[in-house]
Amino acid sequence: MLLATGLVAYYAIHSLMASESVKKSISRWVNDLNYRLMYSVVSFILLIPVVIVYIRMTPYIFAETGLWGRFVLLTSVLLALKIFILSFKKIQLMEFLGLKPIRKNQLITTGIYQYIRHPLYLSISLVLTGLSIATPSDRNFIVFAITVVYIIIGSHLEEKRLIREYGDLYQSYKSKTPMLIPGNFKAFFKYVMG
Repeated sequence: MLLATGLVAYYAIHSLMASESVKKSISRWVNDLNYRLMYSVVSFILLIPVVIVYIRMTPYIFAETGLWGRFVLLTSVLLALKIFILSFKKIQLMEFLGLKPIRKNQLITTGIYQYIRHPLYLSISLVLTGLSIATPSDRNFIVFAITVVYIIIGSHLEEKRLIREYGDLYQSYKSKTPMLIPGNFKAFFKYVMG
């Protein structure tokens, strides 16, 4: 229960810190670059206790999956890593973390973003799916379930902000591009594996 409470609290604070109202309040004291860096550092620090609780929690394992489970985990992690790397080819990691100023705030709809709107969320989902299949335990299912709910809620909140920022341009992109699951798997996997 502590793990679930910690994750829910982490995701709530994470979303609150990303909200425009909190950002506006804090922007009186820090500029956008420093806010983004502060957001990244605080998010990392707040995740540490959740990870500690996860590690210290004795898992109840529902089944042994053996070599097959390890294969699924390795495959999902490698695919997630490739998607993660392709995502940061379009959005610069240093800018994302707040270590460099954002060059130009433009909507990215090319690269992996032409297939799905939220590739980073897909990467997280793939890793957690692989982990839950490789080691089906209570703690992995708790992390998976709460994180998937957060991804759904978080992506909708993020999209509201993107619609405010980009208007019809984002609405058009949203109408043509799936959120998390590619519409054309063959083209998506060809792009990811290429």
